[in-house]
Amino acid sequence: MVYGRKVMDSVYLDNHSATKPLASLLEQIPALQGQCWASSSAPHLLGQQQYLPLTTSINKIYDNVGAAAEDQLFFFANTAESTQQIFLHAYAQFLRESGKTHILSTHVEEAPILLSLKKMEKLGCTGKLTAVSSRGQLTAELLEEAIRPRTGLVSLSWANGLTGVIHPLQDIAEVCKQKRVLLHVDASYILGRQFFRFQDLHVDFLTFDGAFFHAMKGAAAAITKPKSLMPPMMMGHSSDNVAGIVCLAEALEHAIEQFEHVCMETARLRDKLEEGLVQGGIGAHVFYKDSERLPNTSAIAFPGVSNESLLYRLNALGIYATMGGGHFQKLSHLLVSSGIEESLAHSALSFSLSYETTEAEIDYVVDAIIRSVTDLKTLSSHLQ
Repeated sequence: MVYGRKVMDSVYLDNHSATKPLASLLEQIPALQGQCWASSSAPHLLGQQQYLPLTTSINKIYDNVGAAAEDQLFFFANTAESTQQIFLHAYAQFLRESGKTHILSTHVEEAPILLSLKKMEKLGCTGKLTAVSSRGQLTAELLEEAIRPRTGLVSLSWANGLTGVIHPLQDIAEVCKQKRVLLHVDASYILGRQFFRFQDLHVDFLTFDGAFFHAMKGAAAAITKPKSLMPPMMMGHSSDNVAGIVCLAEALEHAIEQFEHVCMETARLRDKLEEGLVQGGIGAHVFYKDSERLPNTSAIAFPGVSNESLLYRLNALGIYATMGGGHFQKLSHLLVSSGIEESLAHSALSFSLSYETTEAEIDYVVDAIIRSVTDLKTLSSHLQ
């Protein structure tokens, strides 16, 4: 018992660090791993038996991301691997020969892109991080200011996993097209939360990682436009992960099927969380409400309370949120990068809901946070 109430087993609101695999996939995994272990390129019966589940899954992926038949699909273990391979391919086929070895991203990017930028510097490329607006977005104007004659590639996540802010991709793509700059976009958080068709986007490389939409870890993909085709050798060992590819395709299909639920019901619960905390008398501040955001994500500050202390309290209550780190930069750094005052930024947490989040869970979380923040303010009042 805590605060005179029974504590829920757990409320998971960190779905952009990792997602729980679909129950249907967990049931299939033992059989898939027992059947889909041979190399799909082997010229014998066991290799040929991989062909049907592999091609069926590839067709599902093409259909669900709206790729054209001439677009090319590659499989990788994760976003870090796919991003690095795309950077290397862009360098070998376009950047090196043209001399356009200047690569752009943003100050709010995540680890896979930032680490890939760093590695490319060893090949003589120059990585540059550009500012975002006060709304947390890379605008067309900011991108145009940042692009130089030697800029050859822009790389960014379509949406930020901690703040939920969605970059205006159509505007960004138009600038890249006009400036003859390649564009790589990671759509791991967008899938199932915003409708798009890859063939309609002016994007050269699109990546996504199943770990962020309820597939198993170890299965990610990249799709390229015809002018940016990568050689088959770029596919790497992950193309033989037939079980993982089957799971990736099913999770992607499920994400698309849940689109309306997430954009309406999950968004309603996200709004209920924000409204409950704002009206709870603890001074809660919701960031980026005027920006286009993911329907399941919220970054909220609790002035006067350390985010580390609050996260520790919530963890004890079985409520799992995040302040960044690991795959992400720290949330406080992202907020400061878009002009948020530092002390406010260091009181912020990120909450990312899933299609499984319930109203009862949100009620419990709102009540627990209000009580926790009130207690923490009382405990620290004598230090002020």
